Amino acid sequence: EGLFLRTMDDKEARIIAGTEADLATPFFSPDGEHVGYFQDNQLKRVPISGGAPQTVSPAPFFPYGATWAADDTILFDQSEGIVRVSANGGTPEIVIQAQPGEQLASPQLLPDGQSVLFTTGAAAGLSLGIVMQSLATGTRTLLVPGGIVPGQRTTNGTRWPPSHVEPLPPLSGLLLAP
Repeated sequence: EGLFLRTMDDKEARIIAGTEADLATPFFSPDGEHVGYFQDNQLKRVPISGGAPQTVSPAPFFPYGATWAADDTILFDQSEGIVRVSANGGTPEIVIQAQPGEQLASPQLLPDGQSVLFTTGAAAGLSLGIVMQSLATGTRTLLVPGGIVPGQRTTNGTRWPPSHVEPLPPLSGLLLAP
């Protein structure tokens, strides 16, 4: 239980104070000084040096992923689509609306700050592909049919490592890494 941190100089990992309870889907701030996570239907953040966790926003639907942008906003998936909230707290706003019966998951903001990479699938859990959508224009592009984004749970419940993108059949054999 909790989040542990080990520096390259330390042999032992230490728990990050304030994260001792069960939590899910941790992710780092762009400067690496904070970690965000989901706990008790809330998005929270805590300094990696430890301290009292801060509740950022409600998150009633268990998210598959989140990304902390350089502009100090956090994007994460919810049942209605991908939402964005200030890392300092607030009410999430929908930035990419899911279509009826569609589930959007594991958003990753791309370096241009205007494009989001995510998985789209049916609400029943079938992955339909990796897509990129512009926040500026709303244009959506299917990049990998049947693929999953880093950290996304596969049909057998495992997570792919964050540096890989692995498509589901029929594209077996294709592996993308940054």
